[in-house]
Amino acid sequence: MNNCNLEKRLGKLTASKIADATAKIKTGEAASRITYRAQLVAERLTKIPQGVDLTNHKAVQWGNDTEPFARSAFEAETGLLVEECDFIDHPDIPNAGCSPDGLIGADTVVEIKCPNTATHIEYLKANVVPSTYRKQILWQLACTLRLKEPKTHFRIIRTFENGCVLFWWILLAIAIIGSLSVL
Repeated sequence: MNNCNLEKRLGKLTASKIADATAKIKTGEAASRITYRAQLVAERLTKIPQGVDLTNHKAVQWGNDTEPFARSAFEAETGLLVEECDFIDHPDIPNAGCSPDGLIGADTVVEIKCPNTATHIEYLKANVVPSTYRKQILWQLACTLRLKEPKTHFRIIRTFENGCVLFWWILLAIAIIGSLSVL
């Protein structure tokens, strides 16, 4: 993520943390929700990022390094062009927004995940988009005014492999059924 996006995200509710912001438990408030709220307050007061520093985290670096290849492979496979974008403020909710990995047309957000091999295998075995990613994509659809139907369909479009044990996958959230015929 570039520094411009980091500055735009500072103190704002973001798609990558929407699962924490909406976390619930039977009684009281979820710890992740309390922690995230405190982080946002601190960022607004200090103008300094308060989250965990992931700049030297291997998995994050792997994702950053392979995301462009995943995007290119997706475009080559589908013939669709993914428009990269910066942080997008929510149109109605102040201090909230998202930074999707890409947009296609007027109704689609692209979220690219490049997990390590073990995590990737678990995702494939489950054959389900993890709920935290579903919430992230729904928030992106809302922020980009692409959430037009109550039932948004999530698809793991394809798993690409580079010949070794390196995998990546792409989640595509489609707000209008039939707007893309990728599969």
